[in-house]
Amino acid sequence: MASTDSPVPDARPANDLVDESAEALIASASDSGLTEGLALALLQQTAMPAAAIETLAKNRAVASGRKVQRALLLHRHTPRQVWLPFVRNMATLELAAVALSSTVPAEVQRACEDAVIVRVKTISLGERKTLARRSTSRLAGALLLDSDRAVVHAALGNGRLTEAGVVQALLRPDTSHVFVEAVCHHAKWSVRREVRLAALRNEKTPLGVALHFAHALRPPELREILHGSHLRSDIKQALLHEIGERPCATG
Repeated sequence: MASTDSPVPDARPANDLVDESAEALIASASDSGLTEGLALALLQQTAMPAAAIETLAKNRAVASGRKVQRALLLHRHTPRQVWLPFVRNMATLELAAVALSSTVPAEVQRACEDAVIVRVKTISLGERKTLARRSTSRLAGALLLDSDRAVVHAALGNGRLTEAGVVQALLRPDTSHVFVEAVCHHAKWSVRREVRLAALRNEKTPLGVALHFAHALRPPELREILHGSHLRSDIKQALLHEIGERPCATG
């Protein structure tokens, strides 16, 4: 019969196995027998120090795991020299998912977005559509410049896209005809005042759309917009005619 004093296996939950002292955390992080579950439990501790995180990132038993790398990216104490290599090597859609997290540090989010933007021209159409539908406002704004109509429409429908992002895209000299046409007829964006003003500055805005948008403006507003507009001269003349001005009024 086994003695009642004999030791029993430690059956505590993973979170309870993590000691809060820095020395114990570093020791746990360096354990060659560390499992993915315990590594994730360690990284769930918001107070985990940078030294312990750096030690865990060097632990070959768990550091190559996708879930662990993502948890390292999301932890506010992860040193830059630790998370930066993960950003460079992580899959594009995974980076976009990390950037969407409400807990990701701002610097990490920006780095993830930058990495995705760099890859946009080389990833597949399917990936670009996915990114356009579900990504941060900055990434959605970048995908407004895509050459594929489906990607542009998906980005315009992204709930995180801001009016500022649409306006910024309209004011870029490399904006495509596809985007200008799409935004000028979009049910949500085409009725926004700032979007209309930006469209009246874009050289790719069609005459019919420009006339429609111009009718909602007072003559002084329209003159001011046209003064710095890149619209074609014939469209400017047509708009000026609508308000009874001579073409030379644009300077």
